[in-house]
Amino acid sequence: AGPSASADPAAVTVMSPPELVAALGADRASWIGRLVVVDGRVALDAGRTCAADADWCTLGTLDGTGERVLATGYTNALLLPDTDFPTTGVMALVVRETGLEYLGYMGYPDGVSFEAPVASFMDMSQVPRGPMVLITSGWLVAGLPTPCPAQLPPAPQDTPFEPCPPAWLAGEDVQPVVVSGGSVTYVEPDPGFHVQYGAYGDFAADPAYGPVGIAEPKFGSYLVRLVSDTRVTEAEAPRGWQVVGRLSPSPAIGPSGKVGIVEPSPSAGTSPAPAYTLECGPLAADPASCARAAVVAVRLALGGSAAAPASVTIVEPGPAPSCMPSGPVGGCRVPDIIVWVKPAGDGLAVSVPLIRTEPSGWISPAQIR
Repeated sequence: AGPSASADPAAVTVMSPPELVAALGADRASWIGRLVVVDGRVALDAGRTCAADADWCTLGTLDGTGERVLATGYTNALLLPDTDFPTTGVMALVVRETGLEYLGYMGYPDGVSFEAPVASFMDMSQVPRGPMVLITSGWLVAGLPTPCPAQLPPAPQDTPFEPCPPAWLAGEDVQPVVVSGGSVTYVEPDPGFHVQYGAYGDFAADPAYGPVGIAEPKFGSYLVRLVSDTRVTEAEAPRGWQVVGRLSPSPAIGPSGKVGIVEPSPSAGTSPAPAYTLECGPLAADPASCARAAVVAVRLALGGSAAAPASVTIVEPGPAPSCMPSGPVGGCRVPDIIVWVKPAGDGLAVSVPLIRTEPSGWISPAQIR
C-alpha cells in the first residue's frame, strides 16, 4: 500500500479506497475532521470551474467510491494544469460530513517515509511542483501581532506570503523574538522556515504568551504543505510552507490550514481552561471557537500587557449593531460577536468586535484588507 509515517501518538497509515469506504461506512461520525492518507485517484470533473477565493469547490470523485472530493478555491489553484499527478497516488484528505477535503499529495523525501527534518525544508531549489504534504517535528512559534502594511493585490490569506507578522517552524527550542529598549527584532531560527502567522494560534498545542505577548515555542509533529503565491503565474510564483495540521500531541486538522479542528478523542475534545473567567454566550455550543475568540480579543484589547484579564465575556451585537471600518477605504463590516475584556484590577472593560473567518477563526474587522 505504501509507507507510513511514525507520528506520535499513532502512525499515519496508508489506506486503500475500499478500506476507507469500509471505515466510513461503519461509523462516519467518528471520522469527521480526521486526516486520512489514501492511495488512490481523484477522477476530476470535466470542465470544473472554481474561483480562487471560493470557500469550497468540488474536484471530482475518489475512484472506486462514491465519495466526492472537495477543496477550497486556494487549494484548487495549487493544482497543476498540465498533469494530474497531485491527485493520483498517496494523498492527504480530511473526512467531512459530505465528502473528503483534499489537502495535497504526500511526499516521500527519502523514498521511505513521509517525514523530513526541519532543516530539509529550508532549501526550496529541489522541491517538486504542486501541493506536496509532509510531516516534520519542531517548535512552532510566532512574532508579535504588529500591524502590517496592506499589499496590493493582497496575498492569499493564511499563507506564508503575507509579509507580517512572522511565524516559524524551528528545529530547536529557540525564541526568535528579541525585545530590547522598546524595539522588537527577529532572529531567524536556524534551522527553521517561515509559515503562516495563523499557524501558531490554530495548531500549536496549548498556545501560550509570555511577557509583552511573546508566543512561547510549542513542540509537536506538524503536517506541512508546499504552497505557492497564486498572485503570480505558476512558473514564477514564490513558494513556501503552510501548516495544515498537528499530528501530536492531540491531533488537530484544519480546512487548508486555516482552522484547527480537533479530532474527536477523549484527549483532544476539550480546550484547556483559560486563566480567567470566560463566558461564551452565543458560542457556548462551540468551546473551541469560544476559546479562540477569547485569545484573539485579549491580544487585541491588552496589547503589550503581560497580565491576564480578570474576565472575558462574549455577547451578540446589539439589535442595531454599528458598522466597523474594514477593508478598502470607506468599507465596513458588521461584527459577528462583541467580546468584553475586563482587565485585572480597576480597569474598565474593553469592547472588541470580531468577525468569523472560518468555522472557529476570528479576526478584527480592521484586519480585513
